Amino acid sequence: MYRNALLSLAVISRSRYAATNIIRRSTTSNPSVLSGSSDDQLLLCNGILDATNYNRAPDRSKAFSVLQYICELAQGESQLNKDYFIEALSQTPYILSTYPLSRWKDTVETLLNQGFPLKRTLDIITALPQLIDRGGPALEAHLDRYRKAIPDQTLMCNLFYHCPYLFETDFEQVSATWGQIRAYFPLDRSIDICSYGRTVIKDDVHTIKLKFAYLLHYLFVRKKEIAETKALAHSFDFIKLRYNFLIDLGAYVIPDPKKSIQVANPSVGFVLDSSDKFFATTVAKATLEEFVVYQELKSRAKFDGDDDNDEDNLVIES
Repeated sequence: MYRNALLSLAVISRSRYAATNIIRRSTTSNPSVLSGSSDDQLLLCNGILDATNYNRAPDRSKAFSVLQYICELAQGESQLNKDYFIEALSQTPYILSTYPLSRWKDTVETLLNQGFPLKRTLDIITALPQLIDRGGPALEAHLDRYRKAIPDQTLMCNLFYHCPYLFETDFEQVSATWGQIRAYFPLDRSIDICSYGRTVIKDDVHTIKLKFAYLLHYLFVRKKEIAETKALAHSFDFIKLRYNFLIDLGAYVIPDPKKSIQVANPSVGFVLDSSDKFFATTVAKATLEEFVVYQELKSRAKFDGDDDNDEDNLVIES
C-alpha cells in the first residue's frame, strides 16, 4: 500500500511537470494567447488536456468552451497571463472538461458579483472545484450569512481567499469564535488575525478564550503584537511551552500592570513564529538540546499529571 501511494504521487508529480512543459511549448510562439485567436486558445486547451492522466478521454469540446469563456473574461486583466494559466490549470486540469459551461458561468459570476476579483475567483475554483457543483444560489446564500457579520466586502473576500475552507464551513460553526476575536479587535484587525493564522477561526470558543487570557491578561502581551503575528494560530500548549521556557530561564519577565516600568521582553513573533532552533538559541539564549529536554520533561509531567496547570490561574472572560 505504501509503495503504491508513493508511485501514485510520482505519477501525479510527473503529470504536473509534463503539463507545465507541454503547455509552455505549445504557447511559446504566442505569449498573448489569452487574447489571441481561437486556434491559439485551442492549442492551449489541448496542451493542458494532453498532459493529463485521465481514466477516460476528456470532453475536449466542453473543455474548450470553458477555456474560451475564461479567456474572454481575462481580456484586460493585467494580473492574468499565460504563465498563470499554466500554473493554475495544470494543477487541476480535469475541471475544464468535468463541468459544463453553464455551471462554470454560474459559479464564476456569483463570486465576481460577491466582490471577488477574477484572479482570486479562478484561484478559489482551482483549489475548490467542488464549488462548481454547489451552484450559484447556494453559494450566494452561504456568503450572505457571513456578510451579516463582515459587512465590508473587500475584507470578507480577503478572509475567504486566505481561508478557503470557509466556503464549506457554515457561519454558525465559527460564529462564537469570531465574536470572541471581534470583542478584542476591530473588524480589519480581526480579518488580519484570521488571515495570518488560517486556522484561528476554527478554534472552539474555549480555546480562543484561553489564548486571550494567557497572552493578554497573564503575560500582558500587547494586542498589536498579536494582530501582526500568527500567535493565535498556535495551540495553547505550544504557546504555554515556549513562554514557560523563557520565564524559567529569566528571559521573559511578566510585567506588573501596576507599575509603569518598561520590560524589554522578546517580541511575540520571535517567540511563537520561529523555528525551534532560532527560538532556543537566539530568543532564549540557550541550546536546542536544552529546549528539547525541557519539552520532554514537560510532556512527561503532563502525562503523569504533575504539570502545573496554568489554566487554573487564568481569568477567562465570559
